[in-house]
Amino acid sequence: MSSHEYRIEVWDREGGELLETCCRTTNWHLLLAAWKAAIGEFPGRYLIQYNGHHVTGRAEVPDTPPVGDVPMPANRICLFDLQE
Repeated sequence: MSSHEYRIEVWDREGGELLETCCRTTNWHLLLAAWKAAIGEFPGRYLIQYNGHHVTGRAEVPDTPPVGDVPMPANRICLFDLQE
């Protein structure tokens, strides 16, 4: 069993009020699935992903869903950001 304690917090905005903790797990794969689901579930909110006390991800989720298969912004670089 992992000693990591992952969680995802939902905030009303960056630096605002904590609304809820939508996920707590020790499994990295479950955290990744929950992160993707949280991006779709909480439009207009600010998400923070933690590993213990360390921030491992942040996302300001837009109010409108993305068009097509374009990934949601998560303040990280992804393959879609790279030039061909």
